Amino acid sequence: VERFRTVLVAAGGEAVVLFLPHVVRYATGYHSILERWTQMEPLAAAIVFADPARPTVLAIPEANLAVIAVLNRDHQHCTCDEIRPFDMLNFCEVGRYVDPDRPADRLGADVASIALLVHGDCQPDVASAIAAALTDQQMAGARIGFDEHRLSAAVAGRMPHQFVDALDLMLRARVVKTAPEIARYRQLGTVADRVIAHAGTLLRPGVEWTDVQAQLCDFMVRQGAIPVDEGAMLFGGTYDGEDFIPDLFRTTGRRQLRDGDIVILETQGVYDGFWIDINRTAVIGKPSPAFQQLHDILRDAFASDLTWKFAILRYFNPVGAHHSGLIGEDPQG
Repeated sequence: VERFRTVLVAAGGEAVVLFLPHVVRYATGYHSILERWTQMEPLAAAIVFADPARPTVLAIPEANLAVIAVLNRDHQHCTCDEIRPFDMLNFCEVGRYVDPDRPADRLGADVASIALLVHGDCQPDVASAIAAALTDQQMAGARIGFDEHRLSAAVAGRMPHQFVDALDLMLRARVVKTAPEIARYRQLGTVADRVIAHAGTLLRPGVEWTDVQAQLCDFMVRQGAIPVDEGAMLFGGTYDGEDFIPDLFRTTGRRQLRDGDIVILETQGVYDGFWIDINRTAVIGKPSPAFQQLHDILRDAFASDLTWKFAILRYFNPVGAHHSGLIGEDPQG
């Protein structure tokens, strides 16, 4: 929040309204499963004022007030000074059910901690909630940054203001990482390494590609990571002589892995709001002579001079790659 204020003041703004889910989470710690449902309607927003004496505001569906208690069960992950609720008819009833896993005394404490933060009436939508919060802070006519122009347009009819495009400002504020952020990245790396290591244990002749996908997704979920893009596997194929023939690409096929298959793993997912994406190349069973020779050359070169660095470059052609280079790009350079 302090970084947001710094770049906001430098740009001559008096407030910034955050709409993009990852930016709302960065500013307040708030997130819910609704943000992953790719709905068109905004599901949360936050307001940061340049004046530190003004409150940091979080606008969320009334039904999601309980989400804050869930986020803060063990640690204070979600922080704000004021909550502005709005209606979402599909979910409001859910928020009023009793949580069977939460003791009654803890539920009372949860309600008390949140109730003190709620201000104003429950509004019909997020734009109205934002407009009400800005109006109460006497922001009419002020220069207000928005990371989403549509929300600014929706608010303008209720609370006139001078629009400032704040997306680049917010990204600039996040460039330099704090010590807590670095610690989170290190934890992310530990989980990512654990996931890619487990992926390697699943590969063997006879196992079906789809089963590998499913087992790896299950492992990721148990590590607290959310698999994306139909799982965590990327690409595979096999050598035909000296030519590599790809025949798997984010597929759900039932073909069994065979001796000599070359599989490129890419464990894509999200952990604690950060992206996991680690690549490894593996051979199924005994490698072909061509692949083994390439491996040995690189290994021996690296061992002979530790200053050498190697990277595997993946070559893609939208209509299929071929060693001749006759259909577009030339894989030979």
